[in-house]
Amino acid sequence: GYPNAPQFKYPLLPYPQGVIILNGATIENAVTAINLWKPDDYTMTGGIVEAYNSTFKNNVMSAHALYYRNFNPIYPTQELDYYGIFTNCSFIIDAQYLGDKTFYKHVDLCHVRGLQFNGCTFSVSHDATNISTWNVGLAAYNAGFYVRPYCPSHTIPCVDADSCRFSGFNWAIGVWAPAQVIDPPVFINGTHFNDNSTGIYINEHDYAVILENYLEAGYVAPYHGNCDFADGVGIDIHESIGFV
Repeated sequence: GYPNAPQFKYPLLPYPQGVIILNGATIENAVTAINLWKPDDYTMTGGIVEAYNSTFKNNVMSAHALYYRNFNPIYPTQELDYYGIFTNCSFIIDAQYLGDKTFYKHVDLCHVRGLQFNGCTFSVSHDATNISTWNVGLAAYNAGFYVRPYCPSHTIPCVDADSCRFSGFNWAIGVWAPAQVIDPPVFINGTHFNDNSTGIYINEHDYAVILENYLEAGYVAPYHGNCDFADGVGIDIHESIGFV
């Protein structure tokens, strides 16, 4: 990636950033399946990803994006969403997880906005070994994203919506934004949460939109007497305003 370059692609010209496009692919047993930056080099961020109908299985982390702002090259003051799309993808940790490194989260977003997760499934098995007590399906730190159904028929209204699903996590979705001046949009719609200690956890991130989701109370996490967090909760919001 190149943090000072846009992700806008002109017709017939090459992508301005490093790019990975997956369709029907499987990446498994990786330390990080997709790094959208050069590890340990914050001057190389902004890699592009399009992933469709693909599986990320038993990776220590499946996707990592950070510290990139995508400005419109025609209107340089207009910030666009990050060019990151996951549609009908599965993020899985099962009993065959190797466990050489501790699993903390499938997706890690930091200081980016607008990545899309459409009709994706996130899961972690209670039978897997070396899973952090504080595990997260999708983690966002001063970051924004869209989690929403996918419509294979592309009809309006959609007649075959495929919801995102999260199961088995301490926090299925976790959002943290301490001291952020303007919080990027967080949009969670039509998603199913089950068997999570907490479905959606938001701390110091304002104006989150959480609509038409199905949340089952989940398991009691082993917090060893720590009373700062609740168990079996659908939505847990702290020090945040303007949420819907």
